[in-house]
Amino acid sequence: MWMEGAGAEDAGHAVAGASRRRAQAVFLIVPTSRLPVVSSIMSDVDELNALIAAGRLLFDPPNGDLLRGELLGIPPARPVHARVRTLVVALCGKVPGKKIRIASLIRNDKKHHGEARAVDVGNEEIARDLLPLVATQAEVDRLHIDELIFDAALVGESNRNKFNFRGGKPHKYDDATLADHRNHIHWSVRA
Repeated sequence: MWMEGAGAEDAGHAVAGASRRRAQAVFLIVPTSRLPVVSSIMSDVDELNALIAAGRLLFDPPNGDLLRGELLGIPPARPVHARVRTLVVALCGKVPGKKIRIASLIRNDKKHHGEARAVDVGNEEIARDLLPLVATQAEVDRLHIDELIFDAALVGESNRNKFNFRGGKPHKYDDATLADHRNHIHWSVRA
């Protein structure tokens, strides 16, 4: 059937639309507006591998291979919680061009390390650049941080607890806890 004028154009769109719907039904084509939003093309493990290859993510000896296995989930190592991997990627992203050194992940304790939800960053000299960018309520919430412990006096702060969080909220740790966190930055994530 032939239609003239504006009706012909409308008919053409109607036919094209019907054809597109048939194609979607036959081949299960989903319109892009119905696809889930993907936050990143690379997975956290891919990004971690890229950071390791670039020399930006390091592991303390003598357990470097074990720490790498825990972070990347390589058997026989017990893998860390996925949020720990996401946190480490985010920390590296906050300080481009600088190295982050993992000192500890999983330990035999009944706290966050024992639950595979903690990471200790061993190069505490990165604290001056890193902590002001991450130790904010917005970033703590976004990254699901439960604990952040570091003695801020090491970076010249008069408030030794300036960057510290517990339960996802600012927290004042006692002197003994701060003394235990002078040579690393402790991070843990919520379950």
